[in-house]
Amino acid sequence: MKKTTKKMKTTKKKMKTSKKTADKMKKMKKTKKIKTKKKTRKRMKKKMKGKKTKKMKKRTKKKMKWKKTKKMKRTKKKMKWKKKTKKMKWKKMKKGTKIMWKKRMKKKTKKMKWKKTTKKKMKKKMKTPGASTSTLTDSGHAG
Repeated sequence: MKKTTKKMKTTKKKMKTSKKTADKMKKMKKTKKIKTKKKTRKRMKKKMKGKKTKKMKKRTKKKMKWKKTKKMKRTKKKMKWKKKTKKMKWKKMKKGTKIMWKKRMKKKTKKMKWKKTTKKKMKKKMKTPGASTSTLTDSGHAG
């Protein structure tokens, strides 16, 4: 009996100590977590503040300026290019386009003539009874 009671006591003591250590560990973990969270939050806030103000001041302004200049340059280039092309077209028209214009007109007139002739031919074909493909006879009855 004595031996068993001693054993029980020792086990109880051990249990108590283990419980204490476990509780301590839990507390430690909790406090550590909270502290670290707070620290990280603070750090993040500081970082964000610094980043936001610095970035906003430097980068965005620079970007805006750069974008504006780039756009302006691009538009100016486009405008120049358009003007150039217009000028070029006008110059071409002035220089040697009379011949080209005549050629083009000839082509157009040829096409028009061809269309007219084909239309006439088609009309003739429709008028002639021999060329008709219908199965009706000359008297009008079905053959």
